[in-house]
Amino acid sequence: SHTWRDFLTPGLEDVLKKVGNNISPDAVDMFNFALLTPVEDIKLVIIGQDPYPKDAQGLAFSSRFRVEKSLNTIFQNIINSGLADEKDLSHDLTYWAKQGVLLMNSALTTEKNIIGAHSKIWIPYTTQLIVKLDNYFQQNNKFVIYILMGNDAQKIATDAAIRSLKICSQHPSPLANNRLEKEKRFENLDIFALANRQFLNNNIIPIAYKRIKTEAFYTDGSCAPNKKCPEAVAGYGIYFSEGHLNGFKVIGNLETPPDASN
Repeated sequence: SHTWRDFLTPGLEDVLKKVGNNISPDAVDMFNFALLTPVEDIKLVIIGQDPYPKDAQGLAFSSRFRVEKSLNTIFQNIINSGLADEKDLSHDLTYWAKQGVLLMNSALTTEKNIIGAHSKIWIPYTTQLIVKLDNYFQQNNKFVIYILMGNDAQKIATDAAIRSLKICSQHPSPLANNRLEKEKRFENLDIFALANRQFLNNNIIPIAYKRIKTEAFYTDGSCAPNKKCPEAVAGYGIYFSEGHLNGFKVIGNLETPPDASN
């Protein structure tokens, strides 16, 4: 089996020396795209440009505190495609990453408060990283889709000669998008719904772009009327009521491992 270390290590030390320490995202968050999405779980790759100069968190298009403009355009596409309602979406795309969506920027850092400061330093490295990842997908017969939004992402895919399925579009930046005729605007294109149809056609669970609703309960082991029972132990349960985990339950207590079932 392969780990991210196999893909990330070659050439990384030289790049990190060049970018220095005054970076966004913080060093501890730089590789969140890898920490949250194991290599063997990847099924959708979204290549961003460079991180936000202030509240980046190591995931392309994702941010800590608010929905940035490009992500808002992406959300409009998802809403118009019937994949989610506005209330179901979040500025933090961790819930996408945990489903196998690799959210990797072509530049893994920028200088704090400066847009695009490290792009030229990172792009040769990240292009080779995409080459190695796509070779892994091909060698292991993994069905993976790339969503390539904008010329920069598409150039990296071309330079990396990726062979996996590609869905291409313009970048969701409002500056360019608002100049287009309505039917050609990003929010009206068949992108994320198309990817999900392709997953279904290949017997792969599609991406739940909206946050998965859960119901949880906890007990400290007390019995009514709130008096301790000698035989009682603290316990918990979680029930997924929407999304691709709909009906999935996890229950457990402090003395035994959790039991997951349908």
